[in-house]
Amino acid sequence: MQDEINEKTVALYIKTGKLTAEVLQKAIKKLLSQEKKELATNVFPTANYK
Repeated sequence: MQDEINEKTVALYIKTGKLTAEVLQKAIKKLLSQEKKELATNVFPTANYK
């Protein structure tokens, strides 16, 4: 009985870890995408100073 509980606990821990990694990866990709868009819209024209 205890072995079965331990196996299920380990399986749940592994699934949760994978899910957490996937969520983190998606969040970072979204953040980088938003930063890239923001950089593209905030480009200032260069002035020719002489």
